[in-house]
Amino acid sequence: MSDTPKSPPPAPEGSTKFPFSLKRIGEFVANVLRLERNVVALTARIERLQQHNARMQRQLDEQTGQLKQLSQFLHDTLNERIDARAERATLQLIESIVSARTDADTARISPPKKTRSKKKT
Repeated sequence: MSDTPKSPPPAPEGSTKFPFSLKRIGEFVANVLRLERNVVALTARIERLQQHNARMQRQLDEQTGQLKQLSQFLHDTLNERIDARAERATLQLIESIVSARTDADTARISPPKKTRSKKKT
């Protein structure tokens, strides 16, 4: 025996019998209405998700802007610290050069004189 359902026998030519039963038509209509309700529900859900997505995108844009500002602030602060340290190091170097020259000039101008002491005999 075959597992496929048998189709109803064809109606005779002059017959007014409808090829589908009212039960099958009712099931079909119920399925169509169910599909229509599902489409409406899905459309509403898509709209809610799009609104939620738009809110999340706005929050993301706002946080991105805040992050950029924070990053710029940190960048500027670090650059200022680096510049301040470089200035201090430059000043210390100049001071040490000036100090070394002053010490060398002082050594050349007034070298300590050796005096010979006379011995008394």
